[in-house]
Amino acid sequence: MTSGLKWSEDGDSPDPDGLENLAHDAAAFARDHPLVAPPGTKFNYSGGSSVLLAWAWQNAVGADARAYPQERLFKPLGMTSAVLKADPSGTFLGEAFLFANARDWVRFGEFLRLNGEWNGAQLLPPGFVDYMRSPVPSCDEGHGLRCGQLWLGPGQGFRLPADTFMLQGHLRQVIAIIPSRKLVILRIGLTREDIGYSVAKLLYAIVAACRSYK
Repeated sequence: MTSGLKWSEDGDSPDPDGLENLAHDAAAFARDHPLVAPPGTKFNYSGGSSVLLAWAWQNAVGADARAYPQERLFKPLGMTSAVLKADPSGTFLGEAFLFANARDWVRFGEFLRLNGEWNGAQLLPPGFVDYMRSPVPSCDEGHGLRCGQLWLGPGQGFRLPADTFMLQGHLRQVIAIIPSRKLVILRIGLTREDIGYSVAKLLYAIVAACRSYK
């Protein structure tokens, strides 16, 4: 999220950029935005950056890229419901549009809690999840978000264990992963963002209940 691209996710903006999911070629749509900051220097939440990341790894994988997520990740995890949507040109919409049922999302969260290991097989390189959770210095300046492609609990204002990290989706969907508590919390309900709903109380209550149970 520090690509430097000019990008606004605000749907009410007079010049919104977050329309890449409607483009025939989402990567080209994102690529054609100008740079407004040197890469790596300024945080800006940008779906276009995630699309470009998806485009880059698909090019690296080559001809098998469309089947790669299913063969190398979803099938080994048993995520039988998982569908990753692509644009008409074949680029995965990497900023969102991964659909799965609740059990499969929890499998994914547990996979990250286990540092990329599943059923004795190391599906991600050792240390890769730690890399994913590493704070990005330019994300700290001025707002304390401490994020890369994941959201880190200490930067979200949540009073949760320091090792908490999260995947946050549309309309307050969330997977909160707390390795020190051996805990994965999933919320897939959709709640309008304009009413001020926060998942914080739910997370606090579950963590407290698990502590009491122990």
